[in-house]
Order: sequence, then structure tokens, then C-alpha cells
Amino acid sequence: MNSGYLYIESLTQPEHAYHLAMSVDKPDSERVQEGRKLVYIAKFRDIDAAFMHASGKLRHRCKHLDTVTFLTELTTMIAVIEADGLKHERIWLADVLDAKEMDALRTETERLQKQAGNQDLIWKMVGIVAVVIFLLLSIAI
Repeated sequence: MNSGYLYIESLTQPEHAYHLAMSVDKPDSERVQEGRKLVYIAKFRDIDAAFMHASGKLRHRCKHLDTVTFLTELTTMIAVIEADGLKHERIWLADVLDAKEMDALRTETERLQKQAGNQDLIWKMVGIVAVVIFLLLSIAI
């Protein structure tokens, strides 16, 4: 389990395209290269799991698998990362979101967290039902 940084770079072409990347070293927030501009950095205790979770949740918005490029709104992409249950810390967010978009980011993050909580509850209930059935079957035998 390696700690590291998950970051998002905006691409100049096409519009609403973002590159998701990970690094053990903290990326420079002023870095601009090859038509990419860094817009978000978060630090995770387990960077491999964080990258897997984020890319898995964004898989339906994937434009190019090899370059890990997604066609989506920036608020959606950040909300997916922020709502993940893994321990993390937001390090930096570029001044690219206005007040309305920041509200949308908070709302989307809360929605995704609630959705994850509901899914966890459903799976716990399935597990309880399975244990009850197992116990009833073992008593009947």
C-alpha cells in the first residue's frame, strides 16, 4: 500500500476532457505541458486503490483507456474522487470553478456519498439474510 497523489489535468481538446493520473511525488500545481493544465490534486494513503476506484466509477465516461481520458464535467470528476470512502485529503483545486459550480460539486459529492451508503446498507442486509437462511437450514438438518 503506497501513499501518493491522484490528480486531474484539463485537456485543451476536446472540451470537457480530463486526464486522471497518479504519482508518488506531489505534482507541481503550476505545471502545464502538452496541452494539459493541472486542476486538482488529492493525497491518498493507498494511491493504487484510489486510482482504481476513480477510474472504475468514471468508466462509462472514458474517452481513451490508454491515456485515462474522460469526457465529463470537472465537478463530476472531482465529486467521484471526493465521495470515495478511502481516506484522503484535498491538496489543491485550481480557481476554475465559480460559486455555482462549487455548490454543484458539494451537492454531487453528498449525493454520491449517500448513494454509496445506501449500497453498503443493501449489501449488509443481503449478508444478514444469507446468515439467517444458513442458520435456519443448519437447524432444520
